Amino acid sequence: MQRGGETPEIFLQNSYKLLDAAFEINPQGTPAKECLEYSLRKNSGKRISRYFFCDGVPNRGEAAKNAIAQLVKHLGVQTSLEEYRRYFNGFNEALQTRKIENNKDVIKARHNWESFFHEFVVERSAKNILGVKNFQQLMKT
Repeated sequence: MQRGGETPEIFLQNSYKLLDAAFEINPQGTPAKECLEYSLRKNSGKRISRYFFCDGVPNRGEAAKNAIAQLVKHLGVQTSLEEYRRYFNGFNEALQTRKIENNKDVIKARHNWESFFHEFVVERSAKNILGVKNFQQLMKT
């Protein structure tokens, strides 16, 4: 912004108008959403796994959280039962070989995920799986 011969009062009013107009437009993205979208574009057509970890509610609040959830839910990932079994076995193996540092680690290592494999295959959401509910309860203690 440049004053351009305006009085200070007029310059201030015009500056406020410009700033108000700039902040009226709601930002569309968040760093997390932009990274996911970039990864999807860059790796289109490739068979890769994406892990999405975050530290809480994203920038831009609830609307951004919902947009990211939709993006993550609809990645179009389809795996065969054999591929899913390999992933599931790797997950279980990692839990068994992790370093035990506290009681929560003991719970993680001893939880029997194998007995819930079929539920993981057929359920749309992990929150509906009894083994997940049991695990969450154990982790609260």
